[in-house]
Amino acid sequence: MEPNSSHGLIGRYRSVDNEHFIYNDGPLEGYAVSDTGEHFAFSCLEILSGMLWHWTLIPVTSTSKPVSDIVEAARSSPPEFWVSILEDNRDETPHVSECRMVGRKVLPLLPGPTRARRR
Repeated sequence: MEPNSSHGLIGRYRSVDNEHFIYNDGPLEGYAVSDTGEHFAFSCLEILSGMLWHWTLIPVTSTSKPVSDIVEAARSSPPEFWVSILEDNRDETPHVSECRMVGRKVLPLLPGPTRARRR
């Protein structure tokens, strides 16, 4: 089973800037824009194969840097806010939980997409 995100990324976010998009049977990292026009660098970690994913979205003002650089910078100096999304397809009805983390909360450690290929 693929993440629901394969059809427009996830929830109210859609992918932008294919130059920095990394994909391996689903999006792993890239840039996204929300339905309100906010731009984010995103990184996705598969927790349970084909069933459970964690998405980290970091606000950005530019899409010119590699996403891995944005994530590393945010780990060492957390932004004012970031978005945590849990996508759960373990039941018949998929579920997406979104939380805006405010107040310079530390980002989870996400491994880089070592086996990914550029699309």
